[in-house]
Amino acid sequence: MENQANFVGKGKQIGNKIQISFAWEDLKSLKKSDFEGKKYLTLDILPLKETGKYGHTHTVVEHVPFVKETAE
Repeated sequence: MENQANFVGKGKQIGNKIQISFAWEDLKSLKKSDFEGKKYLTLDILPLKETGKYGHTHTVVEHVPFVKETAE
């Protein structure tokens, strides 16, 4: 089974940093985790295969933990 990703935004590499942009409303609707009374939002930044029309080099997705499949 393949992992599904919820795409949140785009980014571009500028020098040694990656600048990302996304809509605030999209972030507020994402699943948060709790740890020691604090809420956390985990996102993954992935490189694109090709630079996009507006210079985007990366995409931002909601974090999806990888699940190892075991052979039966």
